[in-house]
Amino acid sequence: MGIIQKFGFNIKIFIFQLINFFIMYFFIKKILYNTLHRIIYQRKLQIKKTIKDAEQSKILIMNAIKEKDKIIQKAQAEATELINKTKNHINQLKQEAFITIKQQSKEMIDNAKKISTEELNKSRKEIKNMSLSIAEIITKKLLSDLLTVDENNKLITQALNKISIEYEKNTNS
Repeated sequence: MGIIQKFGFNIKIFIFQLINFFIMYFFIKKILYNTLHRIIYQRKLQIKKTIKDAEQSKILIMNAIKEKDKIIQKAQAEATELINKTKNHINQLKQEAFITIKQQSKEMIDNAKKISTEELNKSRKEIKNMSLSIAEIITKKLLSDLLTVDENNKLITQALNKISIEYEKNTNS
């Protein structure tokens, strides 16, 4: 015991320190260790939950991105379809307008032909009447010297009838 006493080792203090150590050990183990262990366990659970929530959020975000892409693709497809329908409708309207204008042009041309034919026939009748009047005057003048008035009228009437018949044949054919 000489060396132990030289270093100041006291057995009573050592035993009290050893008892104090075990008391502290049991106190720390029972109260602090369990509390710390519970806090650490809860923190681990919370971290796991947070990681799980983060992974679920990541999955939800990925699904939302995929859904967004699908919606964009669908919107683009609908827009393309709408543009194509609009182009087709415009082309259809153009064709309908072209057909309508063509029909109206034909009607206008037919109407103009009809009017010009009527005017031509009217002019022909006027020319015929004028020609007959001139022929009658010339014939009367020429025949008045050669024939009597009755013979002259009879001959003029026959000539005018023949000219009218010939003229009608020529204009009808």
